[in-house]
Amino acid sequence: MPTLIAIFVSIFIIISGCSSAPPDIQLSDIVAAPSPIMRGVISVFMRIENKGGRDYLVKASTDVAGSFVELHDIKDGKMVKVKSIKIPSNGKVEMIPGGVHIMIFNMPKDVSSDYEFTLHLDFEKSGKKSVAVSVPKF
Repeated sequence: MPTLIAIFVSIFIIISGCSSAPPDIQLSDIVAAPSPIMRGVISVFMRIENKGGRDYLVKASTDVAGSFVELHDIKDGKMVKVKSIKIPSNGKVEMIPGGVHIMIFNMPKDVSSDYEFTLHLDFEKSGKKSVAVSVPKF
């Protein structure tokens, strides 16, 4: 009987170790949209796919001097700042209007169509990933 228990414990340890694969984060469908109400504010939407273990987006920043970035979600019909966004194991997060998204404040007043900047995303386990963002023609 003790041998059988040792075998089950060993199998549990092996299975537990295998299930924590590192995250494999891929970013796509990046879209920037200037606020129609607030000048110098841009919302960024994208798809974050993860083909590995769970991760969290914990911070975002830009290369634009004077700007600051916040992670946002919608709770009870209101936009709120959040500390992190969970990226599920073998799943995806769709950043969309009316849902989870990134807000950038204090962008230059001349932000208009064809404006480009770099967005830096900091993940808890995956580290920093940078993407080019273009404000589309409107």
